[in-house]
Amino acid sequence: TLDATFVPDVDSAVFGITVQPDGKILICGQFQNVNGAQRWSFARLNADGTTDSSFAVTAGFPGANGSTYEAVVQADGKIVVAGGFTRFGEGNTVRNRLARLNADGTPDPSFVPSFDGPVYALQLQSDGKIVAGGSFLTLNGASHERIARVNRDGSRDASFGSSADNIVNDVAVAQDGTILFSGSFTMVNGTPSIN
Repeated sequence: TLDATFVPDVDSAVFGITVQPDGKILICGQFQNVNGAQRWSFARLNADGTTDSSFAVTAGFPGANGSTYEAVVQADGKIVVAGGFTRFGEGNTVRNRLARLNADGTPDPSFVPSFDGPVYALQLQSDGKIVAGGSFLTLNGASHERIARVNRDGSRDASFGSSADNIVNDVAVAQDGTILFSGSFTMVNGTPSIN
């Protein structure tokens, strides 16, 4: 049944939800206000649905300048956010479609991967590397067609050579390390594939 005690008020689309280990909730989307407070495309809620006012994306530029689609929480509490944005977080920091925040919401200046198009899906591997899917064609200036892997420091994983001929919408990593992805593609690495 519907939990009538949980009533966050978001003024537009929510595309992704991630629950942190502490029960707080990260929401991604295309909104500008959450519970009456300005939050551009990204916000953190308390477990009861109220806005977490301690989260630093409320200061300066309050979120992203474009849609956000998914967020993952690393083992150290840092938050990686994917989307179509080119600026993110406090101080309107340049971040091209992938950003990492410290646990308090401040931008992590050491993490600066650059995608040339939207990132729709993220998944963390057990070794801390990040698999990303979307409609991008390059990562850090090198060809990575719609699927790529980012090292923990934000550099591209040059050993990861997969590509898809159309959009990748979702990514999953199996326990054995196998990477699964879905989308509107029909070819993977030049071979016909069921999407």
